[in-house]
Amino acid sequence: MSLTNGGPPDAGSDSEDELEGSALRRIRRRLQGESVTKQPWYQSVQEDGRDRMRLFGRRMLTLLVHEPQVRRQRQEALAESHVLGREYGTEMAEKGVSLKDTLEALVFFRSMVLDSADSKSWNHILELADRVMVGVAESYEKQ
Repeated sequence: MSLTNGGPPDAGSDSEDELEGSALRRIRRRLQGESVTKQPWYQSVQEDGRDRMRLFGRRMLTLLVHEPQVRRQRQEALAESHVLGREYGTEMAEKGVSLKDTLEALVFFRSMVLDSADSKSWNHILELADRVMVGVAESYEKQ
């Protein structure tokens, strides 16, 4: 199944790598734009914290674009997405970033991935992104 917009289906790993690269380029372009840098969620994390947030973002991107082929892998991806969300939420809450701004950041990244993906992959992407958001909400409730 091709996860990227357009073109014939490639081998799974190649199309997933292509999607990851496409989404990453799209995210980087948007992050360089003035409209994004003025968003509260972007401004709320200082430069030194952005490196850590990039690591979360890269892991989330990898999870979203690599569609598991077997049920066990799918369950593992869902569980990892949930844990990633809790870790991300804890980090953002400790930095004093509001839940609203944290969710705005996640919606931004999820949208960039969806814009890069073939619509057939949207359910998978949304399912994992939703688990990340639930994990974020749980971490904020514990704060």
